[in-house]
Amino acid sequence: MTMDTLHPKMDLYELNRYEAIRRLPVVLFIGVLALAGIFGNLHVLYVYTTCFKPSTYRVFVLLLSIIDMLCCCVSMPFEMVDEIFPFTYSEIITCKVFKFINTAVAVASAFTLVMIASERYRRICRPHDTQMSETMAIYSSIGVVMAAVVVTFPALYVYGRKTVPDIPVPGHNVSVYNVTGFECTWGDHMDGSIYGYVYYAWVLLSIIGSMIALGILYSIIGVSLKKHNNFMRVTLRNKTRSEIVSSKSLVPVQNTENTNRVSSEPRNVGNARCSKGSKELLVPEVDMRHSTAEVKNESRKTGNNLIIPKSPEDNTSGIRISDRRSSNESAYSAAQSNRTSQAHQKPQETAISDKEQRITKVLFAITMLFVCSFLPYIIIMIAYFADSSYSEDLNTTELVLFLISFRLYMINSVANSLFYGFFDTKFRNHVKRLYRSFYDRCRRFVPGKHS
Repeated sequence: MTMDTLHPKMDLYELNRYEAIRRLPVVLFIGVLALAGIFGNLHVLYVYTTCFKPSTYRVFVLLLSIIDMLCCCVSMPFEMVDEIFPFTYSEIITCKVFKFINTAVAVASAFTLVMIASERYRRICRPHDTQMSETMAIYSSIGVVMAAVVVTFPALYVYGRKTVPDIPVPGHNVSVYNVTGFECTWGDHMDGSIYGYVYYAWVLLSIIGSMIALGILYSIIGVSLKKHNNFMRVTLRNKTRSEIVSSKSLVPVQNTENTNRVSSEPRNVGNARCSKGSKELLVPEVDMRHSTAEVKNESRKTGNNLIIPKSPEDNTSGIRISDRRSSNESAYSAAQSNRTSQAHQKPQETAISDKEQRITKVLFAITMLFVCSFLPYIIIMIAYFADSSYSEDLNTTELVLFLISFRLYMINSVANSLFYGFFDTKFRNHVKRLYRSFYDRCRRFVPGKHS
């Protein structure tokens, strides 16, 4: 069957219309992502700007949200236009600019996640080192954006208008001769040149290198968090046991077998007043309330001050026991002060640790989504290096799956805001409060709904 019998009067615009209909699912897919991403990122920008205190975490979230908003407002609409005019896109400048923005947004997301992972590594694995401040986070963010621009700047030279002399008939493995179309891809000046492949390889290596760095950093962070949590559990268990043992040892034990008022193991009490000068009084090792009452009773019976004679052995024993008791008392006071300081420090350290782990989980989830969504893009790029014509003979279903898989990385721009809602309780509460306030204001304008 010849081409003339299939489409005897088909021109360029008819071919473009048929091809646009084939790609309509791709256009709808990108449009839904764009609307959802704009809606979600507006919430992130508003809540984190107005309701969160300045911090490195807020800087990172706002940077990612700005990148995602740029993708939703610029990159995605351009991709929709590119799919609507697959054979009639003839604007050279806009093609270069938008392709450059698309690539720069993707690379900037990868570099930003590496910067975030580096900050998480220092905060989790090197907590005693100098940590990144909010000002440093802002400067680092500017540096990341500039690095992404430098890496993708050759796109302004590589991309452009490509002339297609024999446009393929949509859904058929034939071409319409004498009909020339235009695509927004590598420009005509790249024909027979290796610079386009070098640029693709450069961008691909940048993304793969970022993924490898993310895998290494988060692996180390995960191991450190696991060791830290195990150590905290063991420390808490041992601390509970030691407190129980120490509380039992501090209970006063009365010697019921000894009925003498004066124990055989006396201790020193300095500056005790006696009848004949100031002498050192040796009192028994018992409860002070009972010993004081007994000394007063003896004084009433004799009518004089109580004088307890000392022998050299008693003096030596008293000094020895006094030293031992003083050392025990000092050790006990040190243990008490240590427990008190730990009791004051424990809630603060636990709160900080829980907060850092929560932030790390949110950022790790965003990173995992980035890696998973970019894998199809990497596979397609590698397949293109192997055979640049492999996508020409695809039927409609295969073409739609191919084009959607090539743009799956755009899901990052939508899902990041959802992850904040799922994992960040504070963000979720602020969004609920925002809509509750909006609902209360709307009720005031509805008749009969307000008192």
